[in-house]
Formats: sequence, C-alpha cells, structure tokens
Amino acid sequence: MFRLFESKSHTELYSKHRPQPTTEIVQKVMDFLNKHSPLETSESRHQCMVDVGCGNGQATELFAPYFTEVNGFDISPNQIEHASRKFSNVKYQVANGESMPLKDKSVDLLISCEAVHWLDLNLFFAECNRVLKPNGCLALIGYVEEKINPVQSMQFDTNTVQKYLMDFLASCKMHPLTSLVDKHYCSVYELIKSKNKIHHDDMQEICNWDLESFRNILSTWSGYQTVIKETTDALIAKHGSENVTAEMIKKQDIIETFISQTKQVLNAVDKPDDQVEIKVIREWFCILSDKPSSPIKK
Repeated sequence: MFRLFESKSHTELYSKHRPQPTTEIVQKVMDFLNKHSPLETSESRHQCMVDVGCGNGQATELFAPYFTEVNGFDISPNQIEHASRKFSNVKYQVANGESMPLKDKSVDLLISCEAVHWLDLNLFFAECNRVLKPNGCLALIGYVEEKINPVQSMQFDTNTVQKYLMDFLASCKMHPLTSLVDKHYCSVYELIKSKNKIHHDDMQEICNWDLESFRNILSTWSGYQTVIKETTDALIAKHGSENVTAEMIKKQDIIETFISQTKQVLNAVDKPDDQVEIKVIREWFCILSDKPSSPIKK
C-alpha cells in the first residue's frame, strides 16, 4: 500500500473539502447488496460494513443508517484522528486493507472510495474473499477530474477554462497509479473474478460552486500537495526558511495560476474568489460485485 494524504495540514484540508459519493451511488450500492443478500423486513439492517481507505469518513458515514456496525479503515493515523464521529455505530481504526483485523466471513459489504488503486490488488481481493460473507458484496467507487461549465448568468469560453484546468492537472505530480482512476477502474474491473459484477460509468454530479470552493477541492489532490511542497522546499533552499514568505510561495503556486487565468476568462479579475460563480461537473463511477474469488486473474 502506498502512503499519501498523511500530513496534518493535508489531512485537515481533506476533512473539510474532499467530496462525498452521491445519493445515487449509495442507492445503487444498497440495491445491489439487498438483491444478493435480502433483508427479512424493510426496517431490518445488515450487520457489518467496512470502508477501506476511509480517509476522514466521507463515504463511511453515508452507509451508517443501513448497518448495525460500520468500520472505517485507513493506514493514516491523522486521517483517522480527523474522521467524522456523527454516528454511534461507526468506528474508525488504523488498519491496512491488505490485512484487515476482521474475522472470516464477517462482512456484508466492503467498499473503497477513491482508494483501491493504492492497494496491492492481489492482497486486497484475497482479503475481500476472506472477510466477506457468502452473499457479501464489494463496491469500488471513484470520480475523475472536474469539468467547468458556465452558470446561467454568465457566458465564457468553456474550452479555454477547461484547458487551464488540464494545464493545472498536468502540472500536478500525480502518482502513476492514479491513471487507474482516470480510466474509471476499467482494468480493476477486468481483474475481478465473480459471478455477478457491474460497472456503472454514467453518473454525473453538478455542483454550483464559487472559485474559492473549487480551489479548496483542488488543494486536496496529492499531486498538487507534492508540487507545493517541492516549491516551498526550493524557496527555502534558495532564500532560507526565515526569508520565505507566503506571498513568495503564492507567486509560484500552480493553483493561483489557474485561478488567475480563469478569472480573466470570466471577466472577474476584481471579484473576490468566493463571489465568482462556476458550475462544476464531476463524473462518478462505481464497480459492484458479489464476493470475488481468490486469487484474482493475473
């Protein structure tokens, strides 16, 4: 398993601004589970659900109403420390998805949201096979980079703004494994050996935001965090830590470049970022499977 998203500052950004799966996705997951493992009554709950790579619990807590026991696992102590504690039946633990602290055949649903690409898939799927009940199910959820559209009150060159966003993405130093997300986990889907599996790949979330909110989302990306750390370290090496100011870092910040370029296209240079409206389209995808066989295909 690769270790990212672990610094305290990054974790705090993550907890405030990382997106949650949509209601549509949660419903698709639960419909799939209920089909393979029907409940006795409409008011009954499934017993146990696990979220691997839970982060701060953005996805974990969405499933709390459907289960007696919900477990969030993440390898980062900082992420677990900042995890949501809204539900009494949700518990968080520093744990590895490649070796889970769970009994055999004890889990009804195992999910991983925007995290499975960091795992050793052979080890992970072997663990899924071990811990899932015979009628248990697996859900792998993800989303890809956003697209910006005009709001009704504003018209602008969408292609130019999208190019600036792609330039920002290209400047981020993303880990090669994130290419699995870019391709909607298609190769992961092919690896799963199960009798029933579905790849939902047509879900969009439309977000009416301002530029400040979008900046906060982009700042949680691991590739951006790598770049801004390298930028800061380079300035410190050149000028000394006591001489490096926030303004110096801001001038070389790739997010600031994107925001500045976008405001020019929107004719909003003089507006505060939190008053510049944009419509952002996020594409979600989801793999649903019954209990996978072990080992997976090579």
